[in-house]
Amino acid sequence: MKKQISSTHTEPPEEPETSRTNIVMETQLVNAAQEITGIKTKAGVVHYALKEVVRRSNMKELLSLHGKVDWDGDLNITRKNREF
Repeated sequence: MKKQISSTHTEPPEEPETSRTNIVMETQLVNAAQEITGIKTKAGVVHYALKEVVRRSNMKELLSLHGKVDWDGDLNITRKNREF
């Protein structure tokens, strides 16, 4: 018998491991990034930029699979059976 997992039960997110660093950055570049993103802190802009680099890399890797994966299912049935 399969275990039912409630969609309302979620574990609290784990706190990510963090580290401190000192970096030298171009002031104009940081200011432009803050204006574009609306992020008020330098640390916030750096964190956002790092996450964006990782996101884009993951997307590039995913896109590289285009045409290389075979799937034999019925998309209409898959969509019909989804639970939100």
